[in-house]
Amino acid sequence: MLYGSGKGSGTRRWREYSHPLYARTVQEWEARPAGDLPAAGLLAGARELLEAGAEYYTSVQTIIPLAAYSEAIFAAFYDKLVRREGDPPAQTFLLGFDSAPIRAEKSLYDLAMWTRERPDLARALENTPSDGTPDLLHTGGSPSGVEESLWHVWRSRFGSHLDRYGKTVYNLDFMNPVPADDPAPLFDTLKFYRRGEGQNPHERQARISARREEATRTVLKRLDAPRRKLFDGLLKWALDVVPVREDALADVGLA
Repeated sequence: MLYGSGKGSGTRRWREYSHPLYARTVQEWEARPAGDLPAAGLLAGARELLEAGAEYYTSVQTIIPLAAYSEAIFAAFYDKLVRREGDPPAQTFLLGFDSAPIRAEKSLYDLAMWTRERPDLARALENTPSDGTPDLLHTGGSPSGVEESLWHVWRSRFGSHLDRYGKTVYNLDFMNPVPADDPAPLFDTLKFYRRGEGQNPHERQARISARREEATRTVLKRLDAPRRKLFDGLLKWALDVVPVREDALADVGLA
């Protein structure tokens, strides 16, 4: 049942049960000011959040093999029964989709470009060391040479980015802080983009997506009906599961 698309499928269970339950538990504890809780309450919260995170990660472990299996089956079929000399590798057909990591990258890039258009602000941020990032978000005054209103907008936008994408974990070690707790790496990336380094993630995704769509059209045109039906079905299955894997992993660190 996990490999299908019915009620008991892994992806549907993640969408309709595991992720909503996990997010709801986190939201309930976020609504309780930590300063108002006694020590026993803090311990109870830590215990419940840890258990919720562990249960959620268990559900994610059903998504990961689904994605790997769908990719492997599609690649095997493509390589053995479809691919010709000069055709792109199988992974070309599985890239360029939207996912939480891509949306986070585009959000940070957009903020960097917005910052770049405001020289005084950009200069102040460039001169701020990474370990000073927490002070940027929590001190009241703006840096020298930056208007207070502009500083408030930048800090609000960066804070919104952290609220939405700052719970991502990169190595599944809960001892390490998530970006919302230690935003220094994201701040470095923002400055990297602001200097004009790196690729525009919007353009990169559009380019990869266009390549995937063109390759798909080319292959479908030349296949006979049985192989075309199987190619199309296997590809749709993989593209339905692979982005879910990225979204599911991105939220492991919510708690």
